[in-house]
Amino acid sequence: MSGIKLLTKETDFTTLDIRKVEWDLEFDNKPYDIYGITNYCHTIGGKYGNNDYYCCPTGEKPCYDNLIAFNGNAPIWGIEYKQKNSYRNKWGGTSVQFRGICTITRNGKAFYSFGARDVEYGLAKAQVLLSEIQEHPIDFHCRNWREEVINREIYYCNQPAIITEVYEYGEGEICVKIVPDKKYIEVFSKPPWMKEDHELEYYEEAYRDGVKDDILSSNIYWYRSNKWLKR
Repeated sequence: MSGIKLLTKETDFTTLDIRKVEWDLEFDNKPYDIYGITNYCHTIGGKYGNNDYYCCPTGEKPCYDNLIAFNGNAPIWGIEYKQKNSYRNKWGGTSVQFRGICTITRNGKAFYSFGARDVEYGLAKAQVLLSEIQEHPIDFHCRNWREEVINREIYYCNQPAIITEVYEYGEGEICVKIVPDKKYIEVFSKPPWMKEDHELEYYEEAYRDGVKDDILSSNIYWYRSNKWLKR
């Protein structure tokens, strides 16, 4: 078992085994990079066990003068719920209506929002969604999580596809653009519920050029093994 071994002014950093960790840490509204330094544990026990994680301001070369022992969370996740009353004019009458918005925050900024008129329902759903985010195939803890998403091969509605873009609309709305993987299919099959109606032309265009869907959509299966596909 490793013991406590701290960095000192005499430590030769050129001989250290330093590895960068891609977690997205912000402290005092400034980005920090996290590093693990093998055999230099500053804490034993707790969340990280034999903890050899240190952090310093992003862009700075780690050294004795700027490294800080890290025992925190990166990123910081949270849940917020807000209700708002508003006027509504309908059928010649005016009434006061309310709506509720529940938001999962990441480093204090809106990450994923949804409507919830009831606070208990909103908080319960947010707790479930936050668990899904923590266990998601995409590591949303990382600063560059979007790089994991772009060009990822997936199944969309059981069809081979590729994610080409990530869209963030306002606060807490994240969608991805999904296109057919043309090595296997030219266009997505339209859903069986799509009938010959006035919207058919729109859907044909959307399914030909790609579709947009919520990043947590159940239509997306994030793992794809091409060995199961016939070329």
